[in-house]
Amino acid sequence: MGTPLSGTQTRVLMRGCCLVSRIHSTLNPAMLIGVCSQTIGAFAKGMLELDHAVQKMVLESLGVRKERVDSHLASLVYDVRLSRYGALAPVTAGDDDEATTYMVAHRDCSMVTTITQHEVEGLQVRGRDGAWITVAPEPGTFAVVAGEMFTVVTNGRVPACVHRVRTPSNRERLSVLFGSSLKHGAVVGALEELVDHGRHPLRFRPCDFDEYVKFRFGQQRPGLNSALQEFCGIGTGTK
Repeated sequence: MGTPLSGTQTRVLMRGCCLVSRIHSTLNPAMLIGVCSQTIGAFAKGMLELDHAVQKMVLESLGVRKERVDSHLASLVYDVRLSRYGALAPVTAGDDDEATTYMVAHRDCSMVTTITQHEVEGLQVRGRDGAWITVAPEPGTFAVVAGEMFTVVTNGRVPACVHRVRTPSNRERLSVLFGSSLKHGAVVGALEELVDHGRHPLRFRPCDFDEYVKFRFGQQRPGLNSALQEFCGIGTGTK
């Protein structure tokens, strides 16, 4: 694997995000691309290596052959997203979760997302017991979030991570997300090595990614815990 981004490179990227958030209204799109492209390109290269390393470790540890892992990774597409959460109003005693939540609890419908936080906490993941765990924005660390398509690929062995964003009062939060997903028109199924008729019977029919996105975000939106199961699940649902 190549050399990952150093802590200094990550800080430069996040400072660049701060700069973009301040000057985007004064630059035309072409100029903005020129300001950001080199830094974001370097970041994306490092994140691609990290994404591949994580997926390889998980899949190979589950017994998937290297050739099949490589084929899976070659079928994916990637994107970089810059996120800015403005400061919320001061929280007072008695405020419920919605008053302090910027992004509600959800699962990503993609494959894997790697999140870089900048100084201000906010990302929370839900544990098996239902409790929310805050992911501290430690320098040089990344949060890797499994999405629903990774659940399909692993035949339910890796559940999609339920997460949300809660921004502290009066503090702006910046983050960068590097995501792997499927090409338009792609149909994904469980990898062959992860299906058997004993302990791990097939849990999902082949999933048309585009159709699943339409189903999940359409007018008849299914519940948080039922979307994937309703669309392509077999037997008992995911939890």
